[in-house]
Amino acid sequence: MRHTLLMPALALAATAFLAPAAHAADIALGQKLYSENCVSCHGAEKFSAPDRKVHNLDSLKTFVQGCATNLSLSWFEDEVDAVAAYINQEFYKFK
Repeated sequence: MRHTLLMPALALAATAFLAPAAHAADIALGQKLYSENCVSCHGAEKFSAPDRKVHNLDSLKTFVQGCATNLSLSWFEDEVDAVAAYINQEFYKFK
């Protein structure tokens, strides 16, 4: 019985410990993909425009996916999330 409770607790603790490292890797991947594919059309001025269409993290992810689709990038969901996370960290700061 003791082992049955111990394993989920260890898994939860490991997840909490590793999450910041995984997030940093996501941000690094997002920065790389953004630099390679997005910056030519979407510089910093695009994100601070008064009439911007992005107002939360979900709409940011939707726009990133739309751009990836329009450019035929065939990004996986984790790549879209990484680019959105990078853009959010650098420009929007949505919670």
